Amino acid sequence: MRKRLIIFIVAASAAVLLLTGATSAPTPQEVKAAPAAAVIVGPPSGWTAPVNISSLSGDSELPTLAVDDNGKAYVCWEEWYGGVGDPRSMLFNTNYSGSWGQPLGR
Repeated sequence: MRKRLIIFIVAASAAVLLLTGATSAPTPQEVKAAPAAAVIVGPPSGWTAPVNISSLSGDSELPTLAVDDNGKAYVCWEEWYGGVGDPRSMLFNTNYSGSWGQPLGR
């Protein structure tokens, strides 16, 4: 949980720096006056809506994505059911046929 919080804080800080156009570290006064990070309501122009390619009950993590010359995606990830020490499955999915199929895994 701590690792995710640190990653979120770093990402939020980077977003604020990008949104404000900062080229150097902000002063404490600038930090207090900085706007909150923007929330993206939908996908950017020209993008399709996100698709849940896992649809499983476990926690999905560690995704790896590859795209071929035709723009088709191949994704593998780890699916975790239960607590520390419980088995984790590797899964795979692709949109090679034109739409996303059911995840395959072990």
